[in-house]
Amino acid sequence: MLLWQKGQNKRMKITNSRRLMKTGSWTQDFVTGEFQLSNEIFDIFETNQIVSKDLFCFLPFVHTEDKDSVNNALQGAVNGEDYNIEYRIVTAKGNLKYVNERTFTIFDRYKKPVRVIGIIEQIPSKSKDSIGMDKLKRKYELLIRESCDMFALVNDKGQIKYASESLSEVIGYDGSELLGKSIFDIFNTENSIEIKYMIEKVSEGSEKKAEGTFFYTNKNGDNIYLELVIRNVNQKSRNGLIVSFRDITKRVEMEKMVHHISTHDELTGLPNRIHLKETLNKLCNEAKKENNKFAIMMLRVDRFNRMLDAIGHYVGDKLLVEVSHRLKYVFGEHHYICRYSEDRYAIIVTDMESISDYEAMARKAINVFSNSFTVDKYDIEVTINMGICLFDENNSDAESIIKHAEIALFWAKNEGKNKYKFYSSDIDVQTYKQFELHADMLKAIDNDQFRVYYQPIMDLKTNRVIAAEALIRWDHPTWGMVSPMEFIPIAEETGYIMNIGRWVFKKVCEDIKKWISYGLRPVKVGVNISSVQFFESRFVENIIKTIEDHSLDPNLLIIEITESILLVNTEKVINDLKRLREAGIQIALDDFGTGYSSLAYLSSFNIDILKMDSSFIKNLSADYASTTITRHIINMAHELSLKVVAEGIETMPQLVFLKDLKCKTGQGYIYSKPLPEDMFRKILKKRVVRPEAKEPTIVSDKNKRKYFRVEFKNLLIADMTILELKGKELNVGNTKVLVKNISAGGLCFVTNLKMPVSRDLVMNFSAYLAGKILDIRGYAVWMKEHDKNLYEYGVEFAIDERDREHLMKDLWYIQMQIKTNDVFTDGDFAVSANEYFN
Repeated sequence: MLLWQKGQNKRMKITNSRRLMKTGSWTQDFVTGEFQLSNEIFDIFETNQIVSKDLFCFLPFVHTEDKDSVNNALQGAVNGEDYNIEYRIVTAKGNLKYVNERTFTIFDRYKKPVRVIGIIEQIPSKSKDSIGMDKLKRKYELLIRESCDMFALVNDKGQIKYASESLSEVIGYDGSELLGKSIFDIFNTENSIEIKYMIEKVSEGSEKKAEGTFFYTNKNGDNIYLELVIRNVNQKSRNGLIVSFRDITKRVEMEKMVHHISTHDELTGLPNRIHLKETLNKLCNEAKKENNKFAIMMLRVDRFNRMLDAIGHYVGDKLLVEVSHRLKYVFGEHHYICRYSEDRYAIIVTDMESISDYEAMARKAINVFSNSFTVDKYDIEVTINMGICLFDENNSDAESIIKHAEIALFWAKNEGKNKYKFYSSDIDVQTYKQFELHADMLKAIDNDQFRVYYQPIMDLKTNRVIAAEALIRWDHPTWGMVSPMEFIPIAEETGYIMNIGRWVFKKVCEDIKKWISYGLRPVKVGVNISSVQFFESRFVENIIKTIEDHSLDPNLLIIEITESILLVNTEKVINDLKRLREAGIQIALDDFGTGYSSLAYLSSFNIDILKMDSSFIKNLSADYASTTITRHIINMAHELSLKVVAEGIETMPQLVFLKDLKCKTGQGYIYSKPLPEDMFRKILKKRVVRPEAKEPTIVSDKNKRKYFRVEFKNLLIADMTILELKGKELNVGNTKVLVKNISAGGLCFVTNLKMPVSRDLVMNFSAYLAGKILDIRGYAVWMKEHDKNLYEYGVEFAIDERDREHLMKDLWYIQMQIKTNDVFTDGDFAVSANEYFN
């Protein structure tokens, strides 16, 4: 409460100072679209009727001759370009005024402008006598225009020949004291050197000009900022140097105030991420010169977004203030604390002697947060994680230190609650990829990286397309097409699933609308809803509004939920499902049979469709249990008048068996894989897709192999790391992979990590085999996806011919060892990829 009161007092002081300075401000928020004006703006423009919609609202007041330049400056501001201009305005009362306007832009972590702050300062009117002055009076026109109301005439030695009365008042000297005095004697030594340089520069010729800003303590002891402009208006006379002065103290103080606003968090008063980067850059430069030690600790409040859903933003803000208080208690005033983002704080810890000192500080923070927070009527349990990165030769700039602290934080989060981790380059490739996806997800929608694919749902008897399932994919610029199984858990954990879910549903509605506009008869489309998204407060309202915005029949949409949704908050689930069905939207229960729900739920909840999980379909006819369960699910659905869809149909025997069980609808690769919208549109035109069993693609032909290949009876365990990705060197550790075979030209390995197939991804493989350490680099040239999220890659080695000859000799020796030993064990082997990775 005390912190808020201090903030209120500070805002009152700012308001009073603005009024005295005839200075107003405005703020444009590009994220929310909100535009705010200070009261002083209305005083300057002498009106109370400015339509405050955006930053262009001042244009009607701008003088006709200045309107184009002001409009161009405003257009630049929208793109993040700051400006500093003077122009004329005609107030609502018809008065002509001169104003100075400058802007300060605040950018997000991706250098995208999110807010711009403008300052409009009324400046003294220009002399009317200067208008229409002829060329003979040109030097006096320049004198008035450049100096406004304070100026002096000096010679090339800096001796003052004339000083205006207003100048005497500002700097504290009488006019008689200034005459004959050197201008260098008025300023301190450092400023005098700079002014001397300016005078020398303009003395070189007429029309020369120099300007600068100086901090000045006048004769009365007042500290002010002066802007000096020196111009040579008469090359023939050594007394023709005009020095105009402007007291810009108010403007500088306002700029400092704006800088503070742009570099500090409004809620907690702590520095923000902009200030953090400025501070870190200074610290890094100092540490390189003086060999100082410091570390950054990135602290994250666990599941903060989910907490907000329960306690609301008002209580959430109060909680964050209390979190800031505790951090100050732990780290004290000596260490730097920053509110880095909504749920993260960055702490710069200095003057620690050893790793154990940093660990002690981290443990202290975790211990302090073990006590619950009391905010209003709530007792809130808060858990945290911390990632720590030490300054060293590999972490020597602000960007790398922050990134590596975030990687360590991500690593700590994966270990559980209230954990801390130090950054290490030994972080494996999988964790590094997950961190990259985590960091890049926030900009994926803005950068148009998400894609919606459609897989047709078929009438198994007629082979006609009767519906489709919408499936999201992420076309990541580095990692290629990313499966939802990789990024949806991250989105759910961060709360970003709300944004993704809304985007997908809107995109599906847009595509259906497009199909109708092309004259196609649309089909029902199922959209998967995350359990996190389902509990959004206005979930049903948002769904219905999106459908209405696109003028669609709600009957064209199917909401697909999983069984986990049915186990919590039952009352809200029942109510929301009922409202959706009343609106005409069908409900499908996805992956049925794999969750925890009982058959009793089917009668309690409003379900229209059961989608059998593909794991049952895969083992049909081969596994008695799967066959029995599948038969009972189909029969039960028929008894309950529910539609049933079989997922994951891939083979003809599976399809025939499902038909025999009287399963009427299904989907799977035997008909079509998920397709991008333009390709699915072609299927909609035909409406019929014949089942076609897909045979495995033969990736390579042994007859075309240039080198003999060593085939392992079991899978060789090797360490793989990524050396380079898209031209960028990666400093990451090893990940285990299983090698199926190897030759002097390349190898084949299996992994649970999906990677792009590209020469831009350079890998290194290391393995112990037959008493030798194989260490080879290469890049993937093909990839084949297996069941259970396993991927098989073919690698071509990137080695010179001499290394290839040595490798060939080693492989000949290994081949002989394998042939002479029924059980070759001179290496680390795994029997099964599924067992090893699962």
